[in-house]
Amino acid sequence: SVELCGGIHVQNTSTIGNFKIVSEGSVASGVRRVEAITSIKADEFLNTQLEQLEQIKVLLKHPKDVIKTIEDLVEQNTALSKQLEALQREKAMGLSSELVSDAKEVNGIKFIAKKVDLDNGSIKDLAFKLKAEHDNLFMVLANEESGKATLSVAVSDKLIASHKLHAGNIVKALAKEIDGGGGGQPSFATAGGKSPQGIAKALELASSFIA
Repeated sequence: SVELCGGIHVQNTSTIGNFKIVSEGSVASGVRRVEAITSIKADEFLNTQLEQLEQIKVLLKHPKDVIKTIEDLVEQNTALSKQLEALQREKAMGLSSELVSDAKEVNGIKFIAKKVDLDNGSIKDLAFKLKAEHDNLFMVLANEESGKATLSVAVSDKLIASHKLHAGNIVKALAKEIDGGGGGQPSFATAGGKSPQGIAKALELASSFIA
């Protein structure tokens, strides 16, 4: 059945004026609720929508077809995002040789602790690449984005067994330096924090786990 109720009654529908449905959703099994606004509130809503549309037209320099222009912009943005991701991956792979050359040998462990200018996804790709190439890798990478810090710890499977290193436990300890927290698997873990100024101290402390 369909009933329209739940509101006050009027003598004449002209009293209602404009009628605008603003939401529709499920409230229980087999029951859906439609919410609407009328009269002055409906007029205010429609005027606000028209104002926003006019602002969009101004920003887009008054195109003939607003929807088509927005669709084109979304498509361009998607393409640019993919290009940026590809460049970030390429940058990360290029950085791998530099990190390996700067690595320190500590008790038979290839140790890397460095701040890098990469996004979190690229850091993860880089970490798994280097782990696959080096069976004695213990690496801590840090990055800063939008005023926040991230620490990523990677440990080769061999070191998990032989040296009892656990990336999740290590990153939890280091995260205190950046006023944050995190965790993960024994071989890879991350932590985020609100204090990028603590990155240097966290990287310095990383060597204590293999000293």
